Amino acid sequence: MITINQLNSINDEGLLSKDFILLVLFSNHNI
Repeated sequence: MITINQLNSINDEGLLSKDFILLVLFSNHNI
């Protein structure tokens, strides 16, 4: 499972869009 900290670290690199982060968070919520 991807954690919020991991998402923030990746996002700081500008590799992820906000929509993708929301999608991952939604997927993690369903797990």
